Amino acid sequence: MWLGIGAAGLVLAGVVGYHQLLSYLQGDKFRADAAGVVANKAQADKAELKGRLSISGGHVTLPAFELRRRDIVDRVAAEGIQADINRGELWDRCLHVTKLTMEELAVQLDALRLGKKLPPVRKSKKTFVSRFLPETVKLDKIECKDADLSAALLTGDLRLMGCGLKASPLSGGGWTVNLTNGKARLPLYGLNECGLRSASVHYSPRRISLTNCYLSLTPGEMHLTANYEPGSGCWRAKARITKANVERVLTSDWKQRIRGDLFGDLEMSGTGGLQSARGVISLKDGYLEGLPILSELPFATMKPYRTMEVEKAECRITYPYTESRLNISDAWMIDNIDIRAGKGKLLVKGHVIIGMDGALGGSLRIGLPLSVTDALPLPVRSLFNTGDDAEYSWITMNLSGSLDHPQQDLSVRMNSILTALPGAAVDTATGTLRDLAKHLTDKKQPQEQPETETPEQPQSSPAEQPTAPTDSGPVKGVLDAAGEAADSIFSIL
Repeated sequence: MWLGIGAAGLVLAGVVGYHQLLSYLQGDKFRADAAGVVANKAQADKAELKGRLSISGGHVTLPAFELRRRDIVDRVAAEGIQADINRGELWDRCLHVTKLTMEELAVQLDALRLGKKLPPVRKSKKTFVSRFLPETVKLDKIECKDADLSAALLTGDLRLMGCGLKASPLSGGGWTVNLTNGKARLPLYGLNECGLRSASVHYSPRRISLTNCYLSLTPGEMHLTANYEPGSGCWRAKARITKANVERVLTSDWKQRIRGDLFGDLEMSGTGGLQSARGVISLKDGYLEGLPILSELPFATMKPYRTMEVEKAECRITYPYTESRLNISDAWMIDNIDIRAGKGKLLVKGHVIIGMDGALGGSLRIGLPLSVTDALPLPVRSLFNTGDDAEYSWITMNLSGSLDHPQQDLSVRMNSILTALPGAAVDTATGTLRDLAKHLTDKKQPQEQPETETPEQPQSSPAEQPTAPTDSGPVKGVLDAAGEAADSIFSIL
């Protein structure tokens, strides 16, 4: 009898104690104390468990959580937190969360804080709270309906918004994170805003990999893969662009003159900064309209050249390009340029070199059918020469200046020829030139600025050649150079 009474008393005391403990765990003091422990373990300046902690069996809910640190991890905040816990392992001081879900998750990173020292982890004091803290933590799965990642990088701000997130641990350490159906704002030339269809990130202390990353460019798509080794700083990335609008890499003036679908493959690698890049860019189903260089040629008829369909337009990108004989080192080379337009009416070939300060070098060769060049005045025809294709005459245009202010020597040479023509020929040639320029710069097209008389510039000497590229960021450098070079090539054309 006494044994039964004693057992009942122990059960009653256990029930009362359990409810008291549960009440304490759901109270403000426990939340504050637990937040202090989390902040200490995470080396954070602040950690806050917001709202009432609700415990029902093995299911725990918390309205919100926020953590702030002084290093690259600026802020982590979550709302609508729910966790399913394996209660059986709590006896072994193990917190086993089988599933952690969040309605919203926001992570803010700041690369400018990389290397900042964190406060040291203080030795835990023996308190009532410490008796309930686990010695080990296991987490099987994380899910979030609305994840927002922002990062302040040296090259600009990156942001992923409204992504669905699913994460799970990897055997041997690390995590796999899958993102779906969000939006992205990237600090890259032509990719300031796009859609994130999917992406997978595999993280381990020795390696970080990005796979199956598809960005919607509307229209078009970009596929990205990348690997990074934190220990050595070595990285490698590949980008494939499919049917993107060429307007993404053109200035507003040229968006009306050049249309088409952009395709490309880029491979980049480096240790820390960019060390090498190579790729091929092409334009398909394109149109050229009102190229300024055609206004330099006194055609008898200019109508076929007002709008031309592009059958082929492609180039190769290489970095670094070095040519010691010409005093060129660590420059961008845009070569194998091959543009065919107007069903054989216009061919452009050549190469462009981009230096550290955006200086331009190289040359382009423009091919026109013999039926066109034969109608030009004889002195003008003297500027053309034959090439590999006997049906075309070719004229060379040497490049100089910069990406912001591209220059070419063809205008000077053409003007010197035209001004030397006798009276009637001058009137005919310049009159045709004015008519052509008027049609090529009509109301729908940007107005061309009149050229000023400048001394003829010889082809760039070795000392004038570009020397090195601007390295403002690995991927940004590649896309900026490709996009700005394309814009400049068309600008000087």
